[in-house]
Amino acid sequence: MVKSSSSEGGVQSINRAANVLRAVGAAGIEGARLKDISEDTGLLPPTVHRLCKAMLSEGWLRQPEGQRRYFLGVTQPTPANLATERTLLIQSGRTAVRYLAEKTGDTAYLFLRIGLDVLCVERCTGNFAIKALAVDVGDWRPLGLGAGGLAALAGLQDKERENVMKLLLINRPEVKKLGREWLEEQVNLTLANAYSVAQYTGLVNGVTGIAAPIMWAGGISFGALSVAAIDERLPEGRREEIAEILKYACANIHQLPQAPNPREGFALAEDQI
Repeated sequence: MVKSSSSEGGVQSINRAANVLRAVGAAGIEGARLKDISEDTGLLPPTVHRLCKAMLSEGWLRQPEGQRRYFLGVTQPTPANLATERTLLIQSGRTAVRYLAEKTGDTAYLFLRIGLDVLCVERCTGNFAIKALAVDVGDWRPLGLGAGGLAALAGLQDKERENVMKLLLINRPEVKKLGREWLEEQVNLTLANAYSVAQYTGLVNGVTGIAAPIMWAGGISFGALSVAAIDERLPEGRREEIAEILKYACANIHQLPQAPNPREGFALAEDQI
């Protein structure tokens, strides 16, 4: 049977789109310029621009505000390059978690954002007698719930965050139960403070969590670092102190992929916080 020209055109468009996605994925966290994609795929710049525009609208690609580079969207599977960066993040994040536990005396966590959820990949307890073991390593939480999930959600750029919030309210019963008004209020408060506070999300009673988002190149929100303690340990004044330590650790985490231990990895932190 002879293929129709429209069928052939559709297959060609799919092949071109796949090549564009591969080119963007290969660029990893640095992102790919239109020129780079054109050179890698052999497609003319106007064709690349048209394809990228269509994939931006579908969420397959993302382009942070004010940037010319393209990145894989939230709906795309993680490519090898991004997986490598995620592995480096986990390595340095574990160093940061040990540092946070030592610095604050409380329990510190590393959360990795995957789709609509965050995964706890590391936990370290401090020297305070009462441990706030609110989450176990390997536990999943929806974005928006708990300090880590809330910080990771707030770390998304506006358009992506809005889309993710809609999906959360549809696909995550725990979030849907609290409602859109509650979720928006918590996100706005987190954005205003540049850190999240979770106390009454229904996850754990008697424990307060504070977290800050981990941002990577291109404005990608990879997850969050969090400190949790019993409510009495985190009054208003101390929350600000913990938040500043968290924000410093998150901002510098990408510089510590191979730090051998928490003391060496954060040797400069004592004088800069």
